[in-house]
Amino acid sequence: MKYFSIEELCESATAKKHKIKNVPNEYEKENLKFLIENLLEPVREYLNKPVYINSGFRCKELNEKVGGSQTSNHNFGYAADCEIKGNNIEIARAVLLLGLDFDELIVEKGSLSNPNWIHLALRRDKPNRKKLLFYNGKNYLKLDRNTILNSKTKL
Repeated sequence: MKYFSIEELCESATAKKHKIKNVPNEYEKENLKFLIENLLEPVREYLNKPVYINSGFRCKELNEKVGGSQTSNHNFGYAADCEIKGNNIEIARAVLLLGLDFDELIVEKGSLSNPNWIHLALRRDKPNRKKLLFYNGKNYLKLDRNTILNSKTKL
């Protein structure tokens, strides 16, 4: 792993603040490694600039503390929320242009043309659904590939 580490994907200010041990088990570590090698690293290489992780793995206690879904991909080491300097939609475009496999690609908050972050998920032991969504803080809206690639639209 060239640009990311499992430890980086487990860091959490919320966990530190509440003294929660956010430590993945071996299964979850393997999922994180798969996510890094098959999704995060290729995106970082393509963009040729740092990709910052603002949320990766979440143990059950941490997930409850942040109000995450019980079935969140974060709980299993399948997901990371990513940002870059510049426009975060570049992350989503990179995934699609590279033809990478993914379970979820969620453009989160802000606008479609300038989101706050991108949620990326990849499963190694379950079928990947290729869900493309925009989350506005209340609702999930389905997207298609062309909408993301040509995203000058504000949702």
